[in-house]
Amino acid sequence: RIVLLVGLFPVLIVVLLFRTLDVEFLPALDESAVLLQTIMPAGTSLQESKRMGQKIENWVKTIPGVETVTRTTGHAPGAEDTDSVNHSDIMAKIVPKNDRPISLNDLIDLMKEKTSPLMNVQINYLMPLADKISDALGGVPADLGVDIFGPDLGKLQEYTDILVAKISKVEGIKDLRPADSIPIPSL
Repeated sequence: RIVLLVGLFPVLIVVLLFRTLDVEFLPALDESAVLLQTIMPAGTSLQESKRMGQKIENWVKTIPGVETVTRTTGHAPGAEDTDSVNHSDIMAKIVPKNDRPISLNDLIDLMKEKTSPLMNVQINYLMPLADKISDALGGVPADLGVDIFGPDLGKLQEYTDILVAKISKVEGIKDLRPADSIPIPSL
């Protein structure tokens, strides 16, 4: 009995301490840059993508601590990625951590506040390295992605709506959104 109790004591300690561990896959990064991935509805023209990208770019430049802003839209011929003209990457280079007037999280919150009224534009706020790692691991700019496959696009959209409704009720879920609002066949 004593041996059993002595053996269970470390197990109990481990279980109690395990609950206090940080469970993020990657630690929070601060690369002195924020990547805003903008995704507009499929079929958006290059002219509209450029107009919206310029608007967001101008807004981001007004945020305290932002040094420079650059943007790419779509992909170059022969590039390995398959982004269309409805997708832009806006890179905001920010001053070093010690020189910032506000924290990185407050800066991202200001960006979200400025861009949240935009209709038909999904914006992901990422650290550049975290984006590369997420793309390499799962192909989506998020910590978790769910793919649903099948031949009937209408039915897939119906399943997506049901899944989004159910997942949105999970405590702690943030930035939940389906990949596209219009189902598009793809290979």
